[in-house]
Amino acid sequence: MASLVQLLARAANTDPAELPVDILDLPKCPDAAAPDNGQGDCLDYANISEVTWAQWRASVVRHGLAGEALGRFSPSLRNMTRVIWNTPLGEYTSATLAEIRAMKTHGEKRVSAILQVFHAVHAIVAGMGTREHLVVRIIPQLIDRAERWTGRALQRPGIPCEEEIFANFVEPLLGQVRIDATRQVVTLAEHRLGVGGPITSVRQAARVMALTRARVYQLLNEVNDIMMVRWPTGRHQAHELRERCVAEAADVARAPDLRQFHAAVELFYPGNRRGASGPLEQVFDEAEEADELVEVG
Repeated sequence: MASLVQLLARAANTDPAELPVDILDLPKCPDAAAPDNGQGDCLDYANISEVTWAQWRASVVRHGLAGEALGRFSPSLRNMTRVIWNTPLGEYTSATLAEIRAMKTHGEKRVSAILQVFHAVHAIVAGMGTREHLVVRIIPQLIDRAERWTGRALQRPGIPCEEEIFANFVEPLLGQVRIDATRQVVTLAEHRLGVGGPITSVRQAARVMALTRARVYQLLNEVNDIMMVRWPTGRHQAHELRERCVAEAADVARAPDLRQFHAAVELFYPGNRRGASGPLEQVFDEAEEADELVEVG
């Protein structure tokens, strides 16, 4: 009996975050052969224990990730309510699962999206040690590809060729939109970038997709919303690279065709929020003028 009491006392004083990963029996979906409802894995998030949750949030805090936005680490933003895309992970690191589920507007779908992010982060960092002179960043794979290429392109002289820009900037960012956006948004983005055809203006895209111009601008803003969550520092880098390419192109007899690159920068990181303020027709006319510059440029 004394041994049992001692064992129970030891268990009561053990921090769940310190338990080894392999002892956690994570609940699987009823159909373990397929992801649960498009969430991207086979865990049953409705039945995650408080012990497991304590370990996940401890990993986030230990590796300094509490300030990162939930949407940055989500497998797909389609599975996450827009209002929490920019919510820091730290909003939930001090709460139990019972407390989170008791929060207003936090139904099972939202809670599952939050848990999925914490699980993904924990799965990456749980076995990591720490070194004072090193840090590990977690970033979406396609964004990492575009970011590393943009950084290299800014450091070297010359204008990248069309094929290089498409493979390392346009394609990965469009791929991220395909992961995060609806089919309608993806189709519009492809039209605007000239994927599978010529680059189309907003007027042309509206006609082809049978949408009003107001709706087209709403969809275009969704692309920017996605990029601001996935790659918040991308705006500065993309515009800096475009400005440098334009400046260098002015001194080159036969510069590469940069129309798709201009269209991509304007799609992912527009200079002004499309349709956000001012009389709609004035906003539309200004945006159409930008379209014409892209097409001519």
